[in-house]
Parts: sequence; C-alpha cells; structure tokens
Amino acid sequence: VGLTLSAEATVELAAAVGFDGVDIAIRDLLESGVSPNHLRARMDFHELRGGAWPLPVDWRASADRYHHDLRRLPRYAQAASVLGCLATGTWVLPEIPAPGPGERPDSHRLRWVEWHVRRLQPVARILHD
Repeated sequence: VGLTLSAEATVELAAAVGFDGVDIAIRDLLESGVSPNHLRARMDFHELRGGAWPLPVDWRASADRYHHDLRRLPRYAQAASVLGCLATGTWVLPEIPAPGPGERPDSHRLRWVEWHVRRLQPVARILHD
C-alpha cells in the first residue's frame, strides 16, 4: 500500500487494525538502530507473528554490490529469525540477454542458468544457516 512507516509504527498499526502478523523490512530496522529484541517484545505484547521480509541482496547488481550485500546478509537473517520472519523471496525473471555473435542459444542459456545459481546459492546457504 506504499506505507513508509518505521518497523515500530508498523507493528503498532498492525496490532491496532487486528492483524495476526506483520511483515518487517529487516534492513531498514537494523539501519534505524532499533533492536530486533525490542521489536520482538512489542510483537509479543500485541501477540503478532512475524511475516515476510524483503531479501536485502541485490543479486542482479555488479559483483561489488552483490558481495557487499552478501556480507551483510547473515546479520539480517539473524534479526529476521529473532522476529520470527522466516520467509523472504526474490524474482527470477525468465528473460535473458540475447546470445552474442556466434554463441549457440543452448550454451548461452546454460551460462545464464549457471550465473543465477552462482549468485543465489550463497544466499540460500546463508538463509539455511
């Protein structure tokens, strides 16, 4: 709905309107300096369950940006766990760039699948931990 509330305000609003759970933007929460344990206490007070959280890894970006985000992911995943936010996700679009001159479509497609696996497998391992 385009709300730009803090995590604390989101919890209070969710409770006020009778929701059973709340999605939390974990990266925004941690960057604001609010303790996940403090927010968890507010959620418990209101009997709210944790919902989903946006995956804070720009896995489609440059290698530098991707590795920067990946290094931060364990901290975000730990905070999400504290909050009971056990679901996150991303989109893998079916489109791929056109093959280069002389490149066979099947080998080009395989190269792109392998690229996606190289980028997403480390994310999955961190989230699994």
